[in-house]
This record gives sequence, structure tokens and C-alpha cells, in this order.
Amino acid sequence: MRVVTPFKRTPRPTLALPALAFAAASLLAASSGHAQTPTPTPSPTPIPASTLVPATSTYYGVLNGGRYDSANLVLDADGSIWSASANENVILKLSADGTKSTRWTMTKDAAPSSLLKLPDGTIWLTELGGFNVARFNPSTGELVEWADTSRRPTALAHKGDGTFWLPETNGALANFNPASGTFTYYKGEGIATLSYPWLDPDGSVFSCDFINGSIVRFSRDGTSATRWALPSRSAVPSKIIRGFDGALWIGFYNTGQLARFDPLLNEIKIYQLSFGSAPFDLVNYKNRILYSEQRSGFIGFFDPATTKPSNVVTLSPDQITVTVSSQTAAPATTTLTPVIDDVPFPAPLGVSGLRDLSGLAELAAGNGAVYGLAVDERRGRIYFGTSGNIGTLTPPTAIGPEDQYFPSAASVGGAGGARWQSQIVTWNRGVPVGTPTPAARPLVLTERLLPSGWIAGFSPAAELTVGPNQLSSQDDPIGNELKAPDSFGALRLAPDGATSTTSDLFSWGRVSYSRPDGGTYGFAQNGIKAAQAISAPESAFLFTPPDAATQRTNAGVFVLESSRGAVSIVDAEGQTRSTFPYDWPSGYHIQGSTIFQALSIEALPSARVVFRVDTGRIFPFAVSLDAATNDPIGLDVFPAKRQSSSQSILGAARGGGPMGPTSRTDLQLYNSGSADALVSISFRASRALGAEGPPSGNPIGFVTVPPNKVVTLTDVIGAKLGLDGVIGTLDLTSDKSVFAFARVTASPAAGGHYGFGIAGQILDSAISAPLRGVFLAATDNGYNLFHSDLHLTNLADAPTAVTLRFTTSDGVVAATREVTLPARETRSIEDVWYSSTGFGASVGRVDVIPADGSGPIFATLLRQDRRTGDTDALLPFVIPR
Repeated sequence: MRVVTPFKRTPRPTLALPALAFAAASLLAASSGHAQTPTPTPSPTPIPASTLVPATSTYYGVLNGGRYDSANLVLDADGSIWSASANENVILKLSADGTKSTRWTMTKDAAPSSLLKLPDGTIWLTELGGFNVARFNPSTGELVEWADTSRRPTALAHKGDGTFWLPETNGALANFNPASGTFTYYKGEGIATLSYPWLDPDGSVFSCDFINGSIVRFSRDGTSATRWALPSRSAVPSKIIRGFDGALWIGFYNTGQLARFDPLLNEIKIYQLSFGSAPFDLVNYKNRILYSEQRSGFIGFFDPATTKPSNVVTLSPDQITVTVSSQTAAPATTTLTPVIDDVPFPAPLGVSGLRDLSGLAELAAGNGAVYGLAVDERRGRIYFGTSGNIGTLTPPTAIGPEDQYFPSAASVGGAGGARWQSQIVTWNRGVPVGTPTPAARPLVLTERLLPSGWIAGFSPAAELTVGPNQLSSQDDPIGNELKAPDSFGALRLAPDGATSTTSDLFSWGRVSYSRPDGGTYGFAQNGIKAAQAISAPESAFLFTPPDAATQRTNAGVFVLESSRGAVSIVDAEGQTRSTFPYDWPSGYHIQGSTIFQALSIEALPSARVVFRVDTGRIFPFAVSLDAATNDPIGLDVFPAKRQSSSQSILGAARGGGPMGPTSRTDLQLYNSGSADALVSISFRASRALGAEGPPSGNPIGFVTVPPNKVVTLTDVIGAKLGLDGVIGTLDLTSDKSVFAFARVTASPAAGGHYGFGIAGQILDSAISAPLRGVFLAATDNGYNLFHSDLHLTNLADAPTAVTLRFTTSDGVVAATREVTLPARETRSIEDVWYSSTGFGASVGRVDVIPADGSGPIFATLLRQDRRTGDTDALLPFVIPR
């Protein structure tokens, strides 16, 4: 789509900015998985997962496992999983890393079923074969069994007083006291068989009669009971839980339905699942009901917010008579011997959604039926039991060597009616490899959101087609094309696999916060590829703001390839203050808001957030947000290769440039070496093309950076070099390699800051023949909307000839412009699109092409929102001509 807006050239007015309220729903507002944060997490969108590739399933093959058909799985704090097989008479523990299983084989026909692990480490279980209740101590192997001769117990609920509730298949609710071995049976009149229990906080017990089709509630002491007959006696109600919404949720095993029951209103809502479903285990997950299915072998994610019930009925409660009896059993003790096996770890199995209905996503997962479920939100895995295996459901596999990613993307509401959203611009170069001329080849892409904190069940996607040599601009693709407002995470652009590759794809994005008047504060980023990820055994870091009191640091990780490692915070003096070891699957996105709160320490000025990667690949990301303006500044991530002894800060300013008289540059330097680094600092002031004269003087200052420390220079151009009213290039030269990051900001009259962050640019990022630099989002569309200024720095000792080429969004070359850069000088072109083409554009492409034989140049596009003054520094893609 071509976007062209003619406008009359008007002098830029001086900005007077109103005060802004602090936005409570920040761009990055989620838990790190290490600690709960006080920042609210936006509610998940009520949109079902796309059927394209919503999850990945991996099986951990367990030797002699048979069917791991236990009624539930138990997740330990360390990430290990407990299960059982009635089929094989086995109690099983799968290690957290999935490499080892420990099996304890019970006596023949014990048929262990439901497990309950207590804080002391003991495991209580029911035996369906021997009609026993048992206590198992894994540390000693001791198994103590009490015979429950009345009828087999289904599951246990711990009362907290040392006794257990046990629904029985003869219709009684048993209370078992292991201290005395006494079973006390509370038999409700007309109840045939009770299924799995739910113990409410008030001590009452809910269960279902799956033969006669009713819901039963027993009082705290078991002596009175209320029964609600279901509309259908053939439903076969199985598990019952308290849902995230406070209601009771029940799986109707025989009729393939889920039911929501409100006992205060006596109202039941019945929701029809897909044909043939047999729902079994139920778990709350992100405002959905997660359930296992035992006929087709899938895991379902049911969202009641977007689904209409097939039937709504008001049930009639009946008070029923309860008779009480008891018996006592003597304990029998045996010792089980553990057997430890290596677990073969196959390649992940790609999973497609079986169905994608309104409010319902069903993911093929099991090797046959799926039994117990357990959600490990800290590690981003959903565990399930199936035939011969313990399986995990994890996010969609993220890896694609030519895919492009925006690790931080959003479409969420903020305070005062404001909104965070991502703008995405994609360019199809349209030139097959080895072909010198453009080819008429459209690029068909899948845009997919990997939402923050989600494991599976929600991963919206949309198809995007970009014509050859064209730009496509989307103002809010997550909220619009993906139909997933109120979501944030990583955005992935992938080829359709049949007709497209992404070797010709280039993308740019901006995440911004909108004021009621339409003015924005945001930060810009180029789309990145897998090759730019941090890979094992690398480490990388980012600088936190110098002002920890007014600048919040939100940081996170998007996992490209399943990864283990650690996230640490190291203070400016080099002391590690907090560390969080992580183990996350491919495709997982997680954010700490703030990262200091997530790692349970106070905010520290000029600290470093360090990401150590032991296995796999990750994209760390971060922003800092100003407490007054809520402007986000993107924080660059520094791998080891980004340190240098010669680098430049582009767009550095002090009282000059588009951000005006309050602009300043704060510089952070880190020395990773073992000896002091002496850094010299000089400045090349930018002058407009045509305003030629003698070469500008380059004042020089010096600073020593001690080993393993961060040095912060506030207002470095003014305080260190004594300059004012300037914008240009800050050059850093040091006797030892250092890392450098600058924050170029200005202050509105109401207080606070806005601006951009930019890392020191090294020679590898310069543009030199036969390469070109490409900017995708040059914007000059009105005196009070957006403007773009181009700044060019000649690094050579001789003049450099440069061609600027301006191309509209539909691929039409609008103008070319020849410029000459003096040796070692910086030059700028204000409103570069309009001044070169004579008309405005909301999105245009600018190519910077050095002449053959020319030396390298740096280029940056300063793109400013005139309503707020907020400015982004855009860096070019450096590609072949």
C-alpha cells in the first residue's frame, strides 16, 4: 500500500508538552518466573490458538512404562514429575531435565492410581487393584498399606488434620485416619459411585456420582450432604475442580462436555466439546480450562469467555440422608527397591491443532489416550501422561534460520485510556540470490505472536503478502490482523514454506505508547534473525539506567532454541547481587517487570543484567521506562563481540538537534578486562549540507574505566567537552576494548525524559562500497506529525560521494540525490524525505549508497514525533547493492 501525504513546508514550532500520567500497564508487564511482580499482567485475549503450529510435543520414553495412566501427575518444586502406572504397578519419578527415571515396582495387581505428595516428601496413593490406601517414602523405599475392603478409593484429599477424604466407588465418602487405621464411611442415600473429590477451603467436599449422574456436596464433617441431579444421567461426570472464575468445573466423560456449576445459584452451564471427546483431567490455565482427552489423545484449551453454552439449567438441590459406619485396618509395611534408567530423548514432535473452534483449541499430544496433567509455569512446560511416555507440551518451535523476530511486541492498554502497540514495516527486496534485477515474486509470510508467559493454547497468527520491492506497513498487527488485542510477546515473521523464503525480507518495528491527542512515545528496532541470537556458551548483558529511581527497567528473554542458563544482576562495582537459573523451551517468552523486582532486589543504578547461556539460543531484550512520561528507551544487548577500542555514538546531542535545547547525552562504559581502560572522547558536530567551512574542531576529553566496572558520564558532551547547542557523532577511542551505550534524551516542561538509546557503533556496522544502507521507515507527513532527519558521518580521510535513493511504499523511485561528505565530517539533512522528493510520506525507503572506491560511513535516521518530541534513532540494514 502506498501512503503519500502532500503537505506544505512549515517551520517547526517549539514544543510545549503537557504532563503525562504514569501508565500502570507497561510495555513489559509480566513475571520473570522467579518471583511474582507487583505490576499487573494484561489479561490474555479470548482468541483461540491458530491451527498453524500452536505447540510442540516431546515424549520422554519410560522403560517398561506401559500406560502411565495415573489420574494425576505431581510436579515437584525442582521440576521433577511423579506419576504412576496401574498397568505396570509402577510409581515413577522423572527427573527435571528429563534424562533419568526412577521406578519403584509394587506387588502384582496393586494398580497405583491417584497420587498426593505432602510437604514432608511422602507420597500418598490409592490402589485400584488391591483396594488399598498407601503411604510411600521415596527416600527409604518404605511402603505402608492399609486395606480398604469396602470398595476401591478413587483419590485423596488431605484435610490438614492428618486425615484424608476418599470418595469410594461404592458411593461412600470415606475419612481415613492413618494414625489409627480407621476408615469412617459417610454413605449418602441414593449415591452409587463417587468420582474424584474437590476439597473447598471451608472444608466441604464436592464429588460426582458418575453412575447416577449427580453432583454431591458433603459438609465439613461429612454428616450431611446435598445432591444436584444432572440434566443427563448418561453424562458420566468425572473430575471436578474450582475454576479460575470461582465456579465448579466438571468433565462429562461420556457426552464430551464441560460443565460450569454455580452452587449458590444452582445453575449449570454445559459446553459441548468436539465430537467424540472424553475429557478427563482438569487444570486451570490462564483463564481457561485445560483438559486431557482419553479417546483421541489430545489436550484441550477451553475458553468460556468466547463460547456460548449449549444448555443452561437450574438444578434442584436435595438434602439427602447420610449413614455412618467404620472399620479399622492394620498397616502392612514393605520396602520397594528403586531402579534408575536413562530416558531416551527423541526429537520434538511438531503438533498441529486438531480443531480450532470458537473458544476451543485441541492439540494432538498423546501416544493414544492422555491421562494426568501438570502445568510447570516456571519452566514453560505442560506435562501429560500417555502410553509408555511422559510427554511435554511446549510453545511453537521458534527456530527458522531466515525467519525474523521482534522479541518485544505489544498490543495492550495502559493507564488513562492510552495504548501500547507495535507498528511493523516489512520490505520485500524481491531479488532472488544471484539475480541482479528485481523479480516479480511476492513474499508470503506468517506473522505469529509468541505471547508472553504462554506455554500452549494461544498463539495467534495471520498471513501477510508483500509484493516485490514494496513496503507493507501495519499500525497494530497484533490487535488487528492477528485479532489478539491485549496481548504482548515476541512477533515472528516466517515464510509460508511453499513459495517464499525470507532472504529478501527486511523488517522494522516500533513499540509506542499513545497519548489521547495521538502523540506517541516509543522505541524502534530492526527485525533480527536467528544468527543474531545469543548462543551457548556465550554471555551477554545490558546496562540498566543511571537513574534507578525514575527509570524502570523491564527485561526478558525470548527463547529461540531450548535453553538453560542464568540471569544475573551485577552492580556497577562488579558485584553479583542476584542470580536466577533458568530452563526454558524453544518459543517461550518471559518478561520481568521490573527485572529488579523479578530477581527480588532493589533497583540499582548503572547495573548490568547478564544473560549466561549454557545450552540453546536466546534473544534477551529490555526497555527502561520514564516514570513521568512513560517513554520507553530500548536497551541494547551486548555480546562479547560488541566491545571495541574504536566506536561512535550516532545522533549524540547537547542542546541541539530535533529534541531542542534540553537534549543531552548520558554515556555508560563497561570494561570487561583485568586492567584500567583509558578512553578518549571527541565530538564531530553535524552541519547541514551546504553549510560548508573549515573542518569542525573536535574537543577531546578522557576517562578511566576500571576493570569489571561501569562508569557513567552524565551529560558527557556538556560536562566533559564543554559544548552546547550541538548534535553529531561522539567518537570513543580506548587503549583497551570497552562496551559503550548512550541515552540521548530531552525534558518536557512538565518533567521527566524522552529520547532514545543507542550502542556504540563499530566499523563492522559502517556502510562501504559495494554495500548500501537501507532505512525502511523514513517519515515526513506533516509539520506536527512525524519528521525524519538523516545524519551521515564520513570515517575516511578523503571526501566521500554518496547517492541517496528514495522509494515509495509501492516500489516507485521518487527521487535520487547526490551528496558529498567532507573527510572525517558529519553532515545532516533535515526532513530528508520531503526535502528530497517534494512531497510527504508516512512510510518510505531511503537507500544510502557510497560511490565505488569510497571509504566507510555511518548513517542514522532520527525519526521524531512532533507532538511529543520523542525521537528514535534508526540504524540501516547494510546489504549488497
